[in-house]
Amino acid sequence: MLELGNPITKHMSIKSFTRETNLFDLELFEGETLRTFEDNCSKIETHYPKLISSIQQEAHLNDKYVEFLIHFLPSLLCRNIPFRHWVEQLTTLKETRLKFFNEITMFMDDEVEKKLLTTLKSNLDIKYQVNFVMFYVMQFLFKVLSGCTFVLLQADEDRAWFTTDNPVVFDRQNNYEWTIPPESEFYLPLNPEFCVFAYNPKVDSHNKLRRLTHQSITKLDAKTHKMVADKIAYNQIKYLISPLDLGKIDLREKAT
Repeated sequence: MLELGNPITKHMSIKSFTRETNLFDLELFEGETLRTFEDNCSKIETHYPKLISSIQQEAHLNDKYVEFLIHFLPSLLCRNIPFRHWVEQLTTLKETRLKFFNEITMFMDDEVEKKLLTTLKSNLDIKYQVNFVMFYVMQFLFKVLSGCTFVLLQADEDRAWFTTDNPVVFDRQNNYEWTIPPESEFYLPLNPEFCVFAYNPKVDSHNKLRRLTHQSITKLDAKTHKMVADKIAYNQIKYLISPLDLGKIDLREKAT
């Protein structure tokens, strides 16, 4: 593992820097909390080993696990601290609040939107306001990803996919007019061998990865692998996580 600002690799338990205690609780009544969000995310994650096994056995991404990824990516994004802070800003700023709420409820009926706005006009603490909004954001992401195409990017034998403490790369393609613009692209390293790429097929793009066969596995050349790997690395918050045991390496020595 490589920590941002530290040139020396080290071993760390992933739980030591990814675990947050009851961050997404919803306070309902005095002394009572609701942990539905985290419970649901935990249930989604139980299918992850089966996804990897299915890919390795079937050599493609089947419909069942496309459905899993449609739920898995939002569950990771919505528990990500920078994403949470971003949602908090959109929720609290008068300049963005209404447009943000209109977007995340566009697939829902008017009563749902009314309930959201009514709840947020209460004296609910900002922490719990964000937790409440995150349910709607997650549902919105489900809908967005349901219209996406998914492909699997395979690392060559002499390469591997690393990941970070911010594993889902959410590329807005420089469009900041929307929370989730139509041209958005998503990347998620699944294991050292496979990385999933998702995009909206109805939107034009110069990204050659969009020409790959839907739900297929494509082994990437060195140049394309580096392009995707750089996106993953630049997405880190603090830690870059290697899939291989590199031991203790001083990158300053490697550079000399």
